[in-house]
Amino acid sequence: MEYRQRRIALQATDGVFIIPSWPEALRNPDVMHPYRPDSSLYYLTGFAEPESILVLTPKKSVLFVRPKDPEKELWEGIRLGVEGALALTGMDATYPIQQFASQLPQLLNEASAIYYTLGSSIDSMVLEARSGQLRKKGRTGLSCMPLHDPTQLIGELRIHKSASEIALLEKACTLSAEAHQELRRIVTSGMYEYELDAAFIAYTKKRGCERLGYPSIVAAGVNATILHYQTNTKQLKAGELVLVDAGAEYGMYTADISRTFAVTEMTQLQAKAYSIVLHAQQEGISMIKPGISIQAIHTHVCDILTEGMKELNLLKKDGAPFQTFYPHKTSHFLGLDVHDSGIYMIDGASRILEPGMVITVEPGLYIPAHIPHPLAGTGIRIEDDILIEASGHRNLTQAAEK
Repeated sequence: MEYRQRRIALQATDGVFIIPSWPEALRNPDVMHPYRPDSSLYYLTGFAEPESILVLTPKKSVLFVRPKDPEKELWEGIRLGVEGALALTGMDATYPIQQFASQLPQLLNEASAIYYTLGSSIDSMVLEARSGQLRKKGRTGLSCMPLHDPTQLIGELRIHKSASEIALLEKACTLSAEAHQELRRIVTSGMYEYELDAAFIAYTKKRGCERLGYPSIVAAGVNATILHYQTNTKQLKAGELVLVDAGAEYGMYTADISRTFAVTEMTQLQAKAYSIVLHAQQEGISMIKPGISIQAIHTHVCDILTEGMKELNLLKKDGAPFQTFYPHKTSHFLGLDVHDSGIYMIDGASRILEPGMVITVEPGLYIPAHIPHPLAGTGIRIEDDILIEASGHRNLTQAAEK
């Protein structure tokens, strides 16, 4: 029922929405990467198979899917097929994917615009059907049917989480937080980054998470100054800090948690730097409530970090700007994607938070190895996932120790 309500919301725009699935991707000549469906198509259908296309007209919802094929199912797994997809999704109609090109012109008759993101393998079919609509108009002087990107419209639906979505996010966040606790428990010098990576995957998969929401960052020592480090091959050494940014998916919704902890024990200077980042995060989280802007949170966090950088003697007159040590934003939306849909600026102003939104709060401090400083080569990030509620906020990842 929830999927149907989402589709109805888009159908009210009087346009035809065309949303294809992500294509399967080759890993080796005859081996595919594990498949993960397109988030928006899944959000509107609950359908997770590749080679599918959703078409929404103002009056009809149609899904094109792979038909049943016993020979291919023997090798690749069971397909729902046309009838199974209809039963699962509650569409008005389902057809074999091979009929998309022939059915599309008729479906376009019911609207005045097309909502479709260019860049997929069906571009030529969509554009040909659009051109066909223009040819039908003859010598009327009318323009071709306008083509719009649906990203923002769908994103504005996805940005507000329903009760069922929040329940899935909570589960993903709880299991991911527990996994972070497990890493803290087992970490020791001599381990490799990939061992912590594997332990996180094992913990969350054993408890029902389908996959990671993104490749884990397990960054010890200087590697933690690389924001999206993913090699995960370094051996951990006593005296180092290790930054773990990892989140698992549950029911297609993902957590996004960062924790930084000592391989053995923090030095006094490491602890001071950590406390600065922690204080900035606590202050940022405390601000969250309906009516506050995302930029206001970021500005306050930057102010606290800047003062902390001065205390650490990182910022000096005519020296490096604070962005040298904190180059990213404090928050992003979270949901089906780790960097979830939703616009951050409206009419030139920062987005105001509303109940049902979920954002991260993730201040950090990254001191490059080439900077002449006792903490050179140190990276610290602390990140939690925060649900905005009518009365304020709720930290979905607080079970991970800080």
